[in-house]
Amino acid sequence: MDPYFNGTISNGQVKLNNKEQFYDYIRNFEGKVIQVLVRKYKTSRTIKQNDYYWGCVVQKLANKLGYTKEEMHAIYGQLFLIIERNGMKFVRSTTSLTSDEMSKYIKQIQQWASEVHNFYIPDSDEIEV
Repeated sequence: MDPYFNGTISNGQVKLNNKEQFYDYIRNFEGKVIQVLVRKYKTSRTIKQNDYYWGCVVQKLANKLGYTKEEMHAIYGQLFLIIERNGMKFVRSTTSLTSDEMSKYIKQIQQWASEVHNFYIPDSDEIEV
């Protein structure tokens, strides 16, 4: 997987957050044709989302079904975070999710818990974690 280099645009100029690391990396491409992709930065899942996920989404159903939090987290990953790359399947880590992706992931879990286990997982604004 290619690394990401974050920065901002100011007065039409790119201001990289870690310029030295960027230049160290691109030295590997000396004399080669490259491709540059620029897109808006997506925020990672929030600490609040993470706390709610582990303290409610994972813990409550784990308790009901008799699993540990780690086992329940692994089950959720197998159900909703499988991705395929280069013919290989693997579970995507929740640490790599953006805040929007984390919200969608939690909604999938809530729906699944309701439909398959007849179990209600409250929204984050309904509880205190």
